[in-house]
Amino acid sequence: TASKLAKVAGGLHPRLVQEWLNQQAAAGILDFEVNSQTFALTQPGVPCLAQELSGSFFAAYATLVFACFSRLPSMLQTFKKSCLAPTYDEAGELVADAMARLHVPEFKLNLIPQTIP
Repeated sequence: TASKLAKVAGGLHPRLVQEWLNQQAAAGILDFEVNSQTFALTQPGVPCLAQELSGSFFAAYATLVFACFSRLPSMLQTFKKSCLAPTYDEAGELVADAMARLHVPEFKLNLIPQTIP
């Protein structure tokens, strides 16, 4: 249920979790069971939300958006001073983690087996 997920995810607001789950169900990523008010991943939703090496995993984008948004004031200052983008060290661990989570599947699924056999 949304309330259980909100609690397990670190005390998120249940109403906001409910809205996100509803959106995921409307998109066909989750199934919704009316009687129990529970959600479950659909078969197509598994690679999107639960398999980081699937090549379709997009949950890391949420981390990247949050990390960039939280760093926006300092990023704007950096761009005002020079044309150089902040380094990974300046961007912080969340950006580095998100970028790694986004690029590792590409390397493992495409670059290594196809380009560097």
